[in-house]
Amino acid sequence: MEYLNSFNLLHQTQSGFRAGHSTESALIVLIDHFLQAINQGKLVGCILVDFRKAFDLVDHKILLEKLKMYKCKRAVRKMVSVLFRTKKSDCINKWGEI
Repeated sequence: MEYLNSFNLLHQTQSGFRAGHSTESALIVLIDHFLQAINQGKLVGCILVDFRKAFDLVDHKILLEKLKMYKCKRAVRKMVSVLFRTKKSDCINKWGEI
């Protein structure tokens, strides 16, 4: 995260896995946008999507290349690769501290 933050690679509204951000802060921003639009007489809608299986839809090779491009450690890329193949979260322990 430090690398992504230092080079400003995350969108300002990205809340996940960032210090000082949470699901609650993301919802506050969303509700604020909704209320501003409603006050301006605009129609507001929302689509909620379950991303639990999102990685099944991601091209694994492209994601691994992007991780390399963003200079993620080799151990992280290897761990992600194993996760794609095994879909087991316990493989994280096999690679030691990252």
